[in-house]
Amino acid sequence: MKIMDILKTLAIFLVFAVSPPAAYSQEKTEKRLTGLEVRVVKVEKRVSRLENGRIPGTVPEKMPENPIAAVFIKKDKIVSGKKVAVKLFVELENITNRRFEAFSGKILFMDGAGELLYEQEYARNKLFEGREKITLAISVSAAGSRMKAYLRLLKAPVITADFSEQKFY
Repeated sequence: MKIMDILKTLAIFLVFAVSPPAAYSQEKTEKRLTGLEVRVVKVEKRVSRLENGRIPGTVPEKMPENPIAAVFIKKDKIVSGKKVAVKLFVELENITNRRFEAFSGKILFMDGAGELLYEQEYARNKLFEGREKITLAISVSAAGSRMKAYLRLLKAPVITADFSEQKFY
């Protein structure tokens, strides 16, 4: 029986050795095609990201602590009839690429030394796009409790602005 087993094994080996390797090569070709398809899909994804303006390998920008910056533009004196006031012009800029549905905070006006001259609460419920700028005009009248703030703003040769305590909704 051992000779019979050896002859059977030899016959099977000869059949595989002499027969064409169609089944083996077909599997190999299918694996290569599958690998190529996977690579093509990856390249297509990269190209579509590049076409949409996204640079591969970049990390989305982190939102800074205060994403809205304030810049003081100018001050104007208003004297009309009985009304005496200072009008302050400030520009708020969204320094990120993100859009905000609504936000609030405090606009601080300071002199050149960083001393607080006046503060004003501000809230916006309109869409504020990334890199958008808005200009605000804030009036400080010489009446009542604002008299000291009015005089400090009037006398200050240099005024700066800051937008603090920012909250987003």
